[in-house]
Amino acid sequence: MKNDYVKYGIIILIVVVLILCATRWGKKLVARYREKQTNKDLNGRINKKNLSYGESQYTVFAKALFTAMDGLGTDTDSIMDVFKKMNNIDDVLMLQVAFSEVEDENETLTEWLHGDLSSGEIKQLNKILAERGIIYSF
Repeated sequence: MKNDYVKYGIIILIVVVLILCATRWGKKLVARYREKQTNKDLNGRINKKNLSYGESQYTVFAKALFTAMDGLGTDTDSIMDVFKKMNNIDDVLMLQVAFSEVEDENETLTEWLHGDLSSGEIKQLNKILAERGIIYSF
């Protein structure tokens, strides 16, 4: 009788561990799919003839944003400086695609910005874009 309880306990433990592993793996799979779809959607909207910089420069900008937001503290000035270099909507969209390739946790640039910046700083960022004639808001 005591051995039956031990067997059932082990079986339940194994099932729980399997469920937890499957859930975590499933979330990663969904996040990867979502990232691919987002990039596909963004890439479909980008007019590459309008880009202000070579495509590799957007990776440089994306790395600067990632560095400014990763870890403790946020370098708000660096974030704003990157957005001051965006000249049109295609630049902003390309920056988002580049950021998703630099960032490794399957979160979008918008999610990172909202996680690191206050609502006032988001308004300031959106104002920078609006002043440059870019109709896009984070």
